Amino acid sequence: MQSDQQSRNEIKHPTLLKHEWGELFLEKFERKPMIHCYVYHWSPSAYKLFKQIWTHVLGGFKQHGENFVYAAVKPDDVKLQKFAMIYGFEFEDRYVLDNKGDLRKIMKCEV
Repeated sequence: MQSDQQSRNEIKHPTLLKHEWGELFLEKFERKPMIHCYVYHWSPSAYKLFKQIWTHVLGGFKQHGENFVYAAVKPDDVKLQKFAMIYGFEFEDRYVLDNKGDLRKIMKCEV
């Protein structure tokens, strides 16, 4: 049987996008949807594809009764913070430690 901590952080959803210039996937954190995004090569076409996928993802969350989706960013990663804000994320007044012990600031996006 899994512990409560394991079940909260278990990946519940498949990778949404895996491409040569990036990857987008979901997991559950504190029983809430947490999105992860890695962009290896940024371009206007990458932005368009991520935006299309993101719009679809938000619609799916809304259909399943979720009000918010979350992201956790390093406090000094200004580039990632700006990227998240492009997609509608705002800062919350809380921090968490990731599985490596690094401090992350929680951001959320209304669906």
